[in-house]
Amino acid sequence: MAQARGLPLRTLSVVFGAYFLVILVVAYALSPTIAPYVWPAATRWITAAYVLLGAVVLVGVSLVALRRWTRLDARLAELEVAQREDLMLAATEAPASTAGQGAHPPIPSDQDVEELLRELHEIGEEVAVDKRLSEDRTTRAEPPDEATAKLRKARSREIRRLMAVRDAVARAAAGPVVASALLLGVFAALLPASDAMLVADLRLNAFLGVAGAGCLAGIVAYAAAAFRRLGRRAT
Repeated sequence: MAQARGLPLRTLSVVFGAYFLVILVVAYALSPTIAPYVWPAATRWITAAYVLLGAVVLVGVSLVALRRWTRLDARLAELEVAQREDLMLAATEAPASTAGQGAHPPIPSDQDVEELLRELHEIGEEVAVDKRLSEDRTTRAEPPDEATAKLRKARSREIRRLMAVRDAVARAAAGPVVASALLLGVFAALLPASDAMLVADLRLNAFLGVAGAGCLAGIVAYAAAAFRRLGRRAT
């Protein structure tokens, strides 16, 4: 299992599913050999121990997944706030001169026509200068801030990556949670029979003891490999 942490989550699930199946087969094959050495008085304590350990693993995996989820949500919230601030800043950087592009000059009345014609020669040069300045302000474009653009793209990529990792947390925790819940449920159901059926059938007692130990170890390894795989994606 040393290479399991480098496998994709789906492949990891298949590998550990095969492992649990092998453990059950081995436990069934070894149960006739181990049955004569079973200590019936310890059956209740062993069954209770598996119930307790299954609950510990279930709660532990759930807490680790919740912690990862909370940290990813916090980082996503920070990046999304920064992204919204960038969009608001970009909107305010639009040229102010575009607001008046659709305005039309007022039409003079008939009484002002002669006066305007007389003054036209005197203000002709000033009008031409003002027109050139107005065209320069309208057509001039500020050079793009390459550093700001790169920062915005990097934030967008990081948001998409963290959302993918957050979704993967649920998939990574699902397998160990389901397996530990099954282990907990089986041994919790068998706990009342630890003084009756299990003591009478030592072969079944031995099978459950070996299978429980192997499956519990596999669940811990499964959870560790899955979260280590996620840890690489989150960094």
